[in-house]
Amino acid sequence: MEQALRRICEAQLRDVPAVQDWSLRYVRGHPPLYNSPQLCDVIAAALPQPVVWGSRASPAGEDFAHLQQHVPHAAMFTLGTGGLPGTSDHDHHTPLFDVDDAQLMVGVDFWCRLATTELRVPV
Repeated sequence: MEQALRRICEAQLRDVPAVQDWSLRYVRGHPPLYNSPQLCDVIAAALPQPVVWGSRASPAGEDFAHLQQHVPHAAMFTLGTGGLPGTSDHDHHTPLFDVDDAQLMVGVDFWCRLATTELRVPV
């Protein structure tokens, strides 16, 4: 990535007389979060409908990406408990967040489906 970025900068700045003296400082920060496609399929199959993929960015992804350095076959997901009409649209872990209690059963249902299908735990 660093070499590709340097090549792009060099190509873009090569013919700009005012910018002949430049430098690139590539800072390695958090690793990227990469969800295992196979686990995403497993998660999707265990989720009750409807399933909505994608959400706002969250700093929790940075923490999970560090975990994935040690457990690479992993997938991060969240069970939405807000944002529906009549529910809280505030971020978790804020004093304004108010969980939609009805959505808690979605999580219970998901974990039960996952345990019975993937882990083969008898009901």
